[in-house]
Amino acid sequence: MNRDKMIWISSCDFNSNCFDVDFFSLLNIPITERVINSTPQRQAEYFSGRYVAKLALQAANVNTFNVGIGENRCPMWPSGWHGSISHTDNKAVAVISEDTTKYIGVDIENIIDPLTADSISDIIHTRKELILLTEFGFPTNIATSLLFSAKESLFKATYPYIGYYFGFENARALQIDTKNCFLTLELNATLAKSHGINNTYYCDYKLIDNYVVTMIIQK
Repeated sequence: MNRDKMIWISSCDFNSNCFDVDFFSLLNIPITERVINSTPQRQAEYFSGRYVAKLALQAANVNTFNVGIGENRCPMWPSGWHGSISHTDNKAVAVISEDTTKYIGVDIENIIDPLTADSISDIIHTRKELILLTEFGFPTNIATSLLFSAKESLFKATYPYIGYYFGFENARALQIDTKNCFLTLELNATLAKSHGINNTYYCDYKLIDNYVVTMIIQK
């Protein structure tokens, strides 16, 4: 794994019930018409994501840039920088690094309840992937949540090079290191080769209370 690159991470908790649309102007965060016309929950999520992105950039001494919305609602970062944003219904996280870090993706998810996890597991992972985690003591719903999040981070890390959505079946977990808290993921070889990108990725993870955070930072 690559650990020689500087990264900046920012996160926050938020409460949509306390959110006010005036926060955008108060903190000088641009708002799009689509967000203006959305629900208060969506406004709070969007604001919080852009807020933590702004904090991460400021920590890296990039003080005059607001992260906009690009194709397929992907964040638009300043020249020379890569980044990723994620949120749940009450938490947001952003991670940034300079362009020398080719792949960067972060995801945060609430732990999926057991009934829901069981009903969607076949879409997210294979039986073999599930066993890989449950053999290390992960309850099945937490294993499904972790695999879902890790593959979301992989999608975000590779989307700038692939340019379109691809299914969970195109990525699989090969190994888990529970001591150092990372998964080894493999992207479909044909998909990776056709876009000239890596097919092996290392995804850090952290389980905190009732949610999971995953992150890929790789050359």
